[in-house]
Amino acid sequence: MDVVIAGGGLGGLTAGALLAKAGREVLLLEQHSKVGGAATIFGRKQIKVEVGLHELDGMDNPGDPKRTLFASLGLSLDVVRIPELYAVHSPLLGEPFVMPDGLDPARAAVLDRFPQARRGVEDWFNTLDRLYAAIQSLSALQDLRGWRAGATALRLAPQLAQLARHERTPLSWLLDRCAGDTPGLDLVLAANLGYYHHDTGASLLYFAAAQGSYLHGGGHYIRGGSQALSDALAEVIRAGGGEVLTGAEVTGVLVEDGRAAGVRYLRQGQEVEVRARAVIGNAAPAALAELLPPDRREAFRAPWGAMRPGTSAWSVYLGFDEPPAAPAHYSSFYYPDWMSGLAAHGESRALMGADPMGRLPSYVAVNYARIDHGLPFRGLHLVVLTGLDLLAPWEALSQEAYQERKRRWLAALVEDFLRRNPSLRPHLVYQELGTARTMRRYLRTPAGAIYGFEQSPDQIGRFRPGARTALPGLYLSSAWASPGGGFTGAMMAGISAARAVTDEPKGQGPQGRR
Repeated sequence: MDVVIAGGGLGGLTAGALLAKAGREVLLLEQHSKVGGAATIFGRKQIKVEVGLHELDGMDNPGDPKRTLFASLGLSLDVVRIPELYAVHSPLLGEPFVMPDGLDPARAAVLDRFPQARRGVEDWFNTLDRLYAAIQSLSALQDLRGWRAGATALRLAPQLAQLARHERTPLSWLLDRCAGDTPGLDLVLAANLGYYHHDTGASLLYFAAAQGSYLHGGGHYIRGGSQALSDALAEVIRAGGGEVLTGAEVTGVLVEDGRAAGVRYLRQGQEVEVRARAVIGNAAPAALAELLPPDRREAFRAPWGAMRPGTSAWSVYLGFDEPPAAPAHYSSFYYPDWMSGLAAHGESRALMGADPMGRLPSYVAVNYARIDHGLPFRGLHLVVLTGLDLLAPWEALSQEAYQERKRRWLAALVEDFLRRNPSLRPHLVYQELGTARTMRRYLRTPAGAIYGFEQSPDQIGRFRPGARTALPGLYLSSAWASPGGGFTGAMMAGISAARAVTDEPKGQGPQGRR
């Protein structure tokens, strides 16, 4: 066996698809009944639920690495354009604000609502645009080799210098400069902050990479849900002669002669040992360390020892007996009256650490009925409410206390949403809440983290360890690796892992046998 991949999230699937396409013998092992990790859909009674995907950036941008990836794998995904970037609801704004699709329309809409802040608004969009262009240039440079790379680096020196200046800059620097004391402006400019980080300490560069992509090319949804992407990647592995096994839990990484030599896994009650020249872990480094022999764990953990896990999240899944006419926009961000700006975003995620006591967290409501989503229909129509969450308070509860707090928060969140959208009340027939504890149980990540490590300036890009690990032959391919979390970040980590494996001579490592 050339490569065995432990975990079938987007990082592992991407690495496996690329390696199978390149002629490597690939075995991918996934503990759940389906591949995808956070990129899956699941069924509940009469509803099909999207687990993680609200929208995907970059699908209209020729230089986006996902487009290059899909083309190289021969994937033809059916994507649906989101009508606008988002709507923002806050008492600070009065009437809701709708951020349109496209850089120039977005700039014009913000200027129309906040004419008194023209200088700051122009500064915001111009800065994001410059940083996004520089990041695109860096991505293109990383694909070059030899003299072409050197010549291109010289030509791009000003852009690269700009990135170097801002690699430790938090988003708050730009928000404070551009939004200043204009009430509500920061909410409008970065309503979707929670897609990247729990507060304005997020990396400016990571924010600019994704937000710039949304502003230039809009957001898209994969018709059929994120499961369609995961299944398509798995099919590329199979088409290349590889194997994808679900219900297969990796229980250990084999080590021989100082390098990874394969894995042990449990499937249908039977333990199997498979040897491979390379092992790719689509998991958190802490989880991979536990799969190693005890004498290997400390050295393996060392590069990640001081890094902080990112935020977790809660999600409320709502099913309606007819297509919900509200919210009127696909993504609607609701900010409560106690939040005077994005600086309170981190405080919002801590609220569910106690029973509801009047203050509610901010959240986004995604109304899938606003687009041609293509999700398998089972009788009910889906709306998802999502906000940020912390694991520790939930973990401290007994099972009985946990269920009771869940019940109270579900009631409070649903009531708030229905108060804002009263026409939906008679049509709600299903509701379910998943907490940070749910995320930890399903994703098996430290702190129930949904983006891997925190996407703060000191933990993204080159400050985040890449595909290679301290154990030769063992590679990391997940949101915990460079460049960072999210669907795009996980797939890019998969690309890096596949390259790292390909760069090693094919014959290196133990002979594969099962």
